[in-house]
Amino acid sequence: MELTSEEKRAKALAQRAKALAQANETRVGMADVKRRLAAREITLAEALADPRSTRTRIFHLLLALPRYGEVRARWTLRELHIPNLKRVGELTERQRNTIIKYVEDAEENRFSDR
Repeated sequence: MELTSEEKRAKALAQRAKALAQANETRVGMADVKRRLAAREITLAEALADPRSTRTRIFHLLLALPRYGEVRARWTLRELHIPNLKRVGELTERQRNTIIKYVEDAEENRFSDR
């Protein structure tokens, strides 16, 4: 049994609406992780472990950190030999641990100078 053009159109619209809703849910989840990271409600380690952040670029996650702008985020990733465009889900365990340690050490050093 073949679908009529109206049925095909209705099916396509339903699929599109479902995809848009799913994409919006993903964006809202990523934004929530970044907002909570910026507010220091979660640590970078928790943000990296959150499944909602797997599609976020690591550069954008660093930008969400307090006191991290474009220059510091790029410099940090360059220092650690991690490409700016790499997504959180593409990071190896070693890269995750390196970023976490680097950011924590930088934060610790910032406060120990006082």
